[in-house]
Amino acid sequence: MLQFVANQSGLNQKESAIPSESSCSSSGVSSFVDDIRPTLFSWLNQGLKTALLTLINVEGSSPRGVGSQMLVNEKGASVGLLSGGCVESALVSEALETLKSKQWKLIRYGRDSDYFDVQLPCGSGIDVLITPIESSHWIDDLTRFTVQREPIALNFDLKVKTFSLAPVSEADYYPKNHRGNQFTRAQVESDLTSFSKVYLPKHRILSVGQGAVFDFFIALSQSFDIELFACSSRFKEGQQSERNTSEVVHTQFLNMKSPKSFDASLLDRFSTLVLLSHDHDWDIPILKAALKTPVAHIAALGSKSTHQQRLALLAMDGVSIEDQARVKGPAGINIGGKTPPEIALSVLSEVVAYKNQQTPDNY
Repeated sequence: MLQFVANQSGLNQKESAIPSESSCSSSGVSSFVDDIRPTLFSWLNQGLKTALLTLINVEGSSPRGVGSQMLVNEKGASVGLLSGGCVESALVSEALETLKSKQWKLIRYGRDSDYFDVQLPCGSGIDVLITPIESSHWIDDLTRFTVQREPIALNFDLKVKTFSLAPVSEADYYPKNHRGNQFTRAQVESDLTSFSKVYLPKHRILSVGQGAVFDFFIALSQSFDIELFACSSRFKEGQQSERNTSEVVHTQFLNMKSPKSFDASLLDRFSTLVLLSHDHDWDIPILKAALKTPVAHIAALGSKSTHQQRLALLAMDGVSIEDQARVKGPAGINIGGKTPPEIALSVLSEVVAYKNQQTPDNY
């Protein structure tokens, strides 16, 4: 059984690894990465010793759900969040110690923790598993599933301290309880012998258009840990944007000279198409191509009358009523938005809602 490890940084029960000036504040928008896999692959390819930190239990409430992860490399760099910013500094120190010892470590913060001075404002307890990572066959398999955009589960065996990968069914894609297991510390220590982290493909957005709403939508979307393809006739070939925190390209700007250059093969069941062009000459051929794919969500900008015209044109081209219903229009959640940034925000909010399995009836 993997036992809790307390005070591994040479700390007594009146001290913690968090600097005295630290408080439960955000560690910065620029440092947030939800899917740690691209960074994991990058750091391992660079030969950096890396620790994987996984939130395996929450007793009470937490700003981050069970299964959230964080990475720390031997240089002290980190990505990801496991709380609202309360314990990340301490976790970096603990992870560095783990990289030296090469041993798995289970730590509790908050309720019933050995670190009495590290209290979570919500009064909860969180259990974090820290595991040193070495490149091995499971890393190669995880890379392959990630590139192929297929769901996969990383299983932690807390008894023998090993990893394994396993396919997951569609019913297990999404966590049913954000609050997690709700185990006490004693239950975690005695009963929690395994844990599974399900990795879904990074959500992909293809946005086609031009103009102010399109520009604001692209700008807002780049704050999220998603794959964004911005398609417009005014982009230069190969233009792209890089987020330094995750060391991978999250946004690609694709030059579309005509609807014929739209690449529908980029759309899959973990993707969204957002049309922000107002141009039926572009919308209709793009929609016809997209509706032949398993794309999860399609949103098209325009008024209600514009959307009805769009559906009528699709019908004239032989698109079925069932497929017409897959096109959401007017795009966006009704927040009373009138300005381009407000409209862009409403459209992005709808995309996030669908990504998180929230249907229009829920919001």
